[in-house]
Amino acid sequence: MPAEAGTVSRMRSLPKIGSSVLRSMMLPLAEQNCDPGQLIADCGIARALVDDPEGRVPLENYLKLLNLAAERAGDPLLGIRLARAAGPETLGAIGFLFLSSATLADAMRNLVHFLDLLQDVTRVRFEHDRDEISFVYDIDSMGGQETRQDVEFSLALTSRLIRMYGGDQVEFRGINFRHSALRPYSDYKHLLNAPVFFEQSHHAVTIAAASGAIRGSVLHPGLADILSRFLEERHFAQHADESFESRVKAALFESRTMRPRSAASLARQLGVSTPTLFRRLRAEGSGLRAIIDQRQFGMATEYLRSSKLSIAQVAEILGYSESASFTRAFARWSGGVTPAAWRKAQRARTP
Repeated sequence: MPAEAGTVSRMRSLPKIGSSVLRSMMLPLAEQNCDPGQLIADCGIARALVDDPEGRVPLENYLKLLNLAAERAGDPLLGIRLARAAGPETLGAIGFLFLSSATLADAMRNLVHFLDLLQDVTRVRFEHDRDEISFVYDIDSMGGQETRQDVEFSLALTSRLIRMYGGDQVEFRGINFRHSALRPYSDYKHLLNAPVFFEQSHHAVTIAAASGAIRGSVLHPGLADILSRFLEERHFAQHADESFESRVKAALFESRTMRPRSAASLARQLGVSTPTLFRRLRAEGSGLRAIIDQRQFGMATEYLRSSKLSIAQVAEILGYSESASFTRAFARWSGGVTPAAWRKAQRARTP
């Protein structure tokens, strides 16, 4: 098989998540009156994968488990509650590197740098300006699976690690969610112990820039050097054969805007010419228009499914100057279904 074909095959294999995340949930799920063994079986996850220290579970099955657990517990805030019972072991070596990093800003940078070792199709970035530092999180659309529980678990866990690192010295500016609240604001504020904002442009945990200078005292700083070397070796091996399509998707996320990017600007960011951009994507059986459409459609369906924003507001967030243009684009992506009809059908299927 040619090298390029092999790369495409690996890139398009089923996305997975490290088994350490699921293992850390077993006791907290039981404490929420959910049978973890039954959940694993009902979601088609092999118990041997969960118990394997190097195991990787299909991400779609993991999302299904979180959603089913929330449904059985009758608790839409289950993801946040699970994170409140989690520790650094949830992220394996990445979690312990976080707590042994020299400063809180370094800890957040390390989390962003290495998180894709643990979870595929997850996109994170570190934003730092004079006033604030943000950990921005996103997960690709997974076959229509609701990602609310994963997002709330992930941001709640990140905020918990930040609190473990810096304690009361940390000034939280906010935890942002793209979706709407399913419970009163006070419930989220109480569980997350931070200002919470809904229907935002990004999922993010934001702290004051000054908090980034806090120095750690939880674990010996010498541990960070050992863990960094170990994780860098794994990171290099994972990205040595990274597809060009993956690099394009990462560049789109790093642009910090929902608006469609031009081929020329993406090519400049990736350090290639525009013709080379198109040629390399064609060689992998992909195309820029398809990648952008997939991203826009995934974002649109997330807002339509999980927020109360109007069609016009969703269109504006995604960079459309008028609702009619967004409606035409959405119909093209969905095979003729309008945003309003899509949302109505989703709500009809939700109990």
